[in-house]
Amino acid sequence: MDLESVRKAYARWSKFYDLVFGPAFTSARRKAIRMLELERGDRVLEVGVGTGLSFPFFPDDVEVVGIDISREMLRRARPRARETASAVLLGDVAHLPFRSDSFDAIFAPYVVSAVPDPVAMLREVGRVGKEGARVVLVNHFVSGNPILARLERAISPTTSRLA
Repeated sequence: MDLESVRKAYARWSKFYDLVFGPAFTSARRKAIRMLELERGDRVLEVGVGTGLSFPFFPDDVEVVGIDISREMLRRARPRARETASAVLLGDVAHLPFRSDSFDAIFAPYVVSAVPDPVAMLREVGRVGKEGARVVLVNHFVSGNPILARLERAISPTTSRLA
């Protein structure tokens, strides 16, 4: 998998992403954001922000910056970013355009298996996170909930093409 393949895949999926991945993963997104234990004034990076589905779940008193490789996904994220006073940027998560020690918390939902070089992404997450930064990674694994597990298996051939 290369960066251009990822861009093309998400360009195609941008129109359907919210419908397919929104409701199915809402609960996991909320729980993961709670796990960040955000405090007033924290600066948060969402890696692989996609269409901004997570923005409404962040507290109002934190600054959220999202980054994604897909222009098409970011077009859909921008209205959510404006509604929640968040920001979105186009960029490669393996080469983050931020200074070292910039973020108090980093959230990476469903992105580790969708990037060409997950090790480079994790290095960058470590670089841009402040000392003691809270990091939560969420990935596509089969749920223990039988209904969600069935849904995950049904969409698995689709998501494996994205990865």
